[in-house]
Order: sequence, then structure tokens, then C-alpha cells
Amino acid sequence: QSSPASSDPQWVVVYDGVCHLCHFWVRWVHRRDPDGRFWFASFDSQWAQARGLRPDPGPDTLLLITPAGRLVRSAAIAFI
Repeated sequence: QSSPASSDPQWVVVYDGVCHLCHFWVRWVHRRDPDGRFWFASFDSQWAQARGLRPDPGPDTLLLITPAGRLVRSAAIAFI
């Protein structure tokens, strides 16, 4: 699934929409998620902007939002 529904999903991967490596990684995870547990949104998406999400500490950042909190970069990748 490419974007969150009107209610917030439990697991959201927010990524740099300009980063080619981020796009590759998102496609890789999406293909291996047959149950659709993860939703994907770029930092430039309306969903991310409405929640004030910004790529921190900078570009090429990946953010995983879970019910327990947020993980960034390698911690997010390792968790997924």
C-alpha cells in the first residue's frame, strides 16, 4: 500500500522521496510485505507534512513510526 488511509496506520515507513537508495529499499520491503503491515509515505507527502515530519538529521533519512515510538536510519532498517 502506498499511502496511509484516513486513520493513522500502526507501522509507517517515512522516507526521502528524492533518494534513489530509499526508493529501492521501500520497493524491496513492499514486495516482502504480503500482509500489508507497513504503509509508506515520503517526507514530501501530505500525510507526513500534516504531522510535521521532517527528514532529521538530514536528507537520505528513513523513519519508522511504530505504536511504541520512532526509529530512524539503521535502527529502523534493522527493526523492519
